[in-house]
Amino acid sequence: DFRAAGYSAEWMTADEARNRAEISRVPEGTTHVACFGGEGYLLPDEHILTLVDALRRRGARFVEEMVEHIEHGDGSVAVTTAGGAVHRAERIVLAAGRWTKKIAAAAGFDLPMITAVETGSPLVGVLGNVRTQAARPERVVHSPRLNLRPSNHGRVVVQALDLNAGVDPLDLEGSGDEIRGEFQRRFHEVTGEMPQEEDIDVLLGLRSLPLDGFPVVGFMDTERSVYAAVTHGGITLGPLLGRLSADELLDRSRDPLLESFGPERFTESYREDLHAFTAPTQIGQQ
Repeated sequence: DFRAAGYSAEWMTADEARNRAEISRVPEGTTHVACFGGEGYLLPDEHILTLVDALRRRGARFVEEMVEHIEHGDGSVAVTTAGGAVHRAERIVLAAGRWTKKIAAAAGFDLPMITAVETGSPLVGVLGNVRTQAARPERVVHSPRLNLRPSNHGRVVVQALDLNAGVDPLDLEGSGDEIRGEFQRRFHEVTGEMPQEEDIDVLLGLRSLPLDGFPVVGFMDTERSVYAAVTHGGITLGPLLGRLSADELLDRSRDPLLESFGPERFTESYREDLHAFTAPTQIGQQ
C-alpha cells in the first residue's frame, strides 16, 4: 500500500478527478480515480538547457565529436575522437543513452544493451505533441487508453503504449497518419476536445535499454577509471543516480541502493538465463 509506505496517495471520485486534473471527461463507468498528489512532471528540453547552462557557469567545456577509442589504465583515461584530438582525465563516465554500448566498446567493454531499431523492438516509443489551449491538464493523467502530461507553449504530450508495437522506426512517415488519427480520437475520449490532425505532431523515441531492462551504474574496470551510467528511466532516476554516482566517483562508498545494478552482474550464466525484455504495452505497466 502506497500510503503505508508514506507515499502521497488517495482515492477520489470521478467528479473530483475532473476538477483536480482540469479535464472534462473520465472514461465511462469510472467510479474512482487514484491520485498521487506529490508527483509532478518535467519539461525535458528546458531541464537540459538549464543543466548545460549551470555546467558552463561552473567551468565545464563541451566538445561535440565522435569517440573513436578510449585507452585506460594506471589511473588515467585518454579519449581519442574522430578529429584526432586526445582528451585526458582521471575518470570518465559513459552516459550516452542508447549509444553507450558503442562507446563502451571503444574502451574494450561489452555493455549488454538492446540495440535493434526495428518494428516490434522494445526500444521504439511514439509520442504525440498536441497543440491546444482548451484541454490542458495541470498534472500527469493516466487513463485506460491514453497518458497525458502538460508541456509548454499550449501543448499536451500524449502517449499510448499499445501503439508502439506497430511502428516502423525507419519509416515513421508511413504509419504517422494512422497514429495521429488514433491520438486524435483518444484525446477526444479523455478531454472532450477534438484537435485537428495538423495540430498533432508524432514524435519517435528510441529508449535506452540495458539488456535486462534495469539500470547499469558503476565502474566497468578494476582500476575504477571507466564508469557507466545508463538507464531507461533517466528523467525519473537522474537526480538520485547523479548524487549516488558522484559519491562513488569521488572515492566515497558505493551506496547499497546501487548494489544490484553494477555492470558486473552480466555474467555469462546471468545472460543465458535472461528472457527477452519486452516493453510495456498497457498503461500502468511502466
